[in-house]
Amino acid sequence: MKKRRLCIFLIAACLVILISLTIAKLYKNPPLCYYTQFSLSPKELPTRLIRRAFRIVTNHELPQRADGLRAIFHGGREPAIFVRFQTDSEGIAYIYEVFGKTAMKAEMFDADFLKVLKASNVSIFPIPSLWQDKIGVYIFEQELIKTGREFRFVPVTGTDTSEKPGYRVLIDDEHNTVYIHSWFSW
Repeated sequence: MKKRRLCIFLIAACLVILISLTIAKLYKNPPLCYYTQFSLSPKELPTRLIRRAFRIVTNHELPQRADGLRAIFHGGREPAIFVRFQTDSEGIAYIYEVFGKTAMKAEMFDADFLKVLKASNVSIFPIPSLWQDKIGVYIFEQELIKTGREFRFVPVTGTDTSEKPGYRVLIDDEHNTVYIHSWFSW
């Protein structure tokens, strides 16, 4: 009888240790489902989760070369992501191919226009700017951009385009840096 109790006690102790280690590992490195389902405020994503989160929101892949990849993710029922990365000419061509085809509006920005925006305290990315202020993580600094190209697609609710994610893409021509804010609304 004592052997049986000792065996049950050892099995229970091993289970408790295993569960504790699993919880500690998940606490340090939460999976993407934590950000999509349980985190309703914006958070900076770990680099290992950015590509998968981008795919979930946009239904597209990031270019192969995406150096300095950083992202802020806002989960919940209507997920959104704001991504920044540097790429080469192939990566920029890929972004044009994926996002430029369906863009409803495209613009070129020069230094003078960006100075006017800065003077009037208007951001190219208003919602991600609020996220950055809220969490204290700054991946977009408008004053560093001298020239750029922007294109966007805003789905109209109640039409067949409302099932597509909306996006706003800014390409900083001087640094080959791409900023993408994409959201999905039902």
